Amino acid sequence: MGTGKRIISLLTGIVMILGAVMMFIEPELTYLVIILVVDIILLYKGIQSVVYYFRMAKYMVDGLSIFFKGILMLDLGIFVFFLGAMPPVFVMLYLVVMLAVSGALFMAKGLESKGVGAKNWKRPFIDGVIRIILAVLCLFFLNSLEMMQIMISVTLVFSSLDRFVTAFKENAIVYVGV
Repeated sequence: MGTGKRIISLLTGIVMILGAVMMFIEPELTYLVIILVVDIILLYKGIQSVVYYFRMAKYMVDGLSIFFKGILMLDLGIFVFFLGAMPPVFVMLYLVVMLAVSGALFMAKGLESKGVGAKNWKRPFIDGVIRIILAVLCLFFLNSLEMMQIMISVTLVFSSLDRFVTAFKENAIVYVGV
């Protein structure tokens, strides 16, 4: 990871911690900010993926999946935009589903790494397990918006700590011999 990406990872972690603190202080405002941030990120990543497909990925093997991923993110971004008019429980439920899906993807990444013999498969796998546990705990507190906000705050802090670890992790140097 380059220096620029390390700085972005650190800044993202700091913003996540600030978001978790803000969720405790001003929950109603945090609800709207979460919708806005998730919407902007999804729209940006969707547009970025579609543009990347047309500039580069259409010539790559499995490049069409990048295009579909971009379209899906654009669709989700538009969907999240309209969540502002819905009750906060729906937004929290949406965040819980996103958390569970990301946990499953992290677990799959860890298991794939283990399958190819990588030594660092445990961290993404454990990260995925923790995310799924937090998502299940959020489902138990679905009728209590305050408890769900606390659980989402804990998730934000956990994700920010993961960002910090990623930012300070040493890069692996791969040597290719001929």
